Amino acid sequence: MTKSEEKFEKIMKSKGLSYEKIKETELKTPDYLVQIDSLKILFEIKELSNNPEQKKNLKNIYNNGAFFSEHGDF
Repeated sequence: MTKSEEKFEKIMKSKGLSYEKIKETELKTPDYLVQIDSLKILFEIKELSNNPEQKKNLKNIYNNGAFFSEHGDF
């Protein structure tokens, strides 16, 4: 389990939200499923390192509330 996954689980627990770790397979799948009533939300957790590109991306998220790469990826 990565530090980011540990932090995610800690946040979910602190908010009283139940979550399910999705089993890893050969296929690309999200990391977690969170269900609130009938709403299901999938999460992909990324472990960030301290490099200039990621700092730029994080600054963009903080300033704009979202991240869009130059390639149109989310």
